[in-house]
Amino acid sequence: MKTINIYDVKLNDDRVALLVKEDTRQYEYPNIIEPEGVANLMKNVFELHNKAEEHFYMITLNANGDIIGVFLISKGALKETNIHPREVFKRAILCNAHSVIFAHNHVSGNLTPSNDDITTTKMLIEAGELLRIPVFDHLIIAHTGYNSLRVDGYI
Repeated sequence: MKTINIYDVKLNDDRVALLVKEDTRQYEYPNIIEPEGVANLMKNVFELHNKAEEHFYMITLNANGDIIGVFLISKGALKETNIHPREVFKRAILCNAHSVIFAHNHVSGNLTPSNDDITTTKMLIEAGELLRIPVFDHLIIAHTGYNSLRVDGYI
């Protein structure tokens, strides 16, 4: 079993961003860099496949591929959520992430990436390249299964 830290970023009185541990969870997972491992984590620990609105998560990894932390980046409407690279990578930088994996849900059950999913993924990949924090994968999770944008060739 490993402990997974769930973080948020808060501002202190001086308006400085701080990494704050919100919760911890225990989970035994296979190789997290494999899509099946990410999907199992997001379903079994975060119940992403059962959310009623779209949620966008980032999993931060160290150089060994171990999870440093998990962040809920955005919680949106039924079909979309708002993602900005600055807000995403601020979290990755604060926890000294070596690389990141993204996961979000499709409430509809459709596992096909939308045009917005593809555009967002490409934007995050470009931002990660500039910061030298590579995006390893982006998964779409639904009650019908999961889809890896890496496997699909978008990453």
